[in-house]
Amino acid sequence: MSTLQASLAQRRIDQAGNTTTVAVPASRPVFSVSNQTSTITFRTWNAGVWILPWFHFLSAHHSVGEDSERILFLFADHEVEVTGLHLFPLMADIAAMRLELLCELPERFTLGSTSSEPSIRLMVIKIQTESRTEAQEYVTENKKL
Repeated sequence: MSTLQASLAQRRIDQAGNTTTVAVPASRPVFSVSNQTSTITFRTWNAGVWILPWFHFLSAHHSVGEDSERILFLFADHEVEVTGLHLFPLMADIAAMRLELLCELPERFTLGSTSSEPSIRLMVIKIQTESRTEAQEYVTENKKL
């Protein structure tokens, strides 16, 4: 990882606030867990930061595709789709509501990595309306520079 990429990754950790345990090296932040957390923070690359309370959490579903994995989080009025690699180990922390931070890191920053640590390359966050027939979607554009 280049010095610039490491600096950007460290800056994202610092901006995310103080977390009790960072689950991956500081040069590549993807998630953190805490035994006492009441919210989960979804930090997207270009669509901002979303903080959702765990008490609005309804369910999560993990699925495996041809070249990626997906976790779908359902909250009372939000739906969050996380796409990446090696995501299944996060399910235990989701089930225990210990996950406090997920950070999206575009694929261009993780190309060539042979790590078995989770990596998140896309997050799609939808706000459900009262009728649940119409959703406002927030998607990051991970275009190569």
